[in-house]
Amino acid sequence: MPTELESKYAAWLAEWFGTYPEFLAFDWLTKKGLQVGDDFQFQSSRMGGRQLWGGAVVDFDFPSERLAWRIMGEYFHIGNPAKEASDALQKMALANIGYICIDILAQDVIERRNWVLSHALNGEQARSIHEGAF
Repeated sequence: MPTELESKYAAWLAEWFGTYPEFLAFDWLTKKGLQVGDDFQFQSSRMGGRQLWGGAVVDFDFPSERLAWRIMGEYFHIGNPAKEASDALQKMALANIGYICIDILAQDVIERRNWVLSHALNGEQARSIHEGAF
C-alpha cells in the first residue's frame, strides 16, 4: 500500500511529469506558500530551451528574483564530461542574462531538503553533502 507521500507524488507526476526530487522541491515550495505560475515556474525554458550547447530548461524559475534552480541527478549530471560541459555552459549563459543559477544534487533534496532548499531560495549555492558539507 503506498504511503501518503507516494500517493501525492503519483498525483503530481500525472500533472507535472518530473522526477521524485523535483516533486520534493515543488512540494517544499508550495508548503512555504509560493504559488506555481505566480512565484515560480516549473520546467521553464530559457534561451531557446533544450539544446545540446546553449539553451536551458531550468527546473524551477523564479523570474522576479532572477533565480534558477537545477535539480541535478547524480547519475546523469556527474561523471559525464559532455553533460558536465553542457551544464557549465548553460550556467554561464544564465548568468549572462542576469540569473543566479543554483545547482542542487538530487540526493541532497532527499537527505536534507529544508537546509539545501532554504539556502537555494536565498540564492546561495550550498555545498553538497557529498562534497563534505555538513
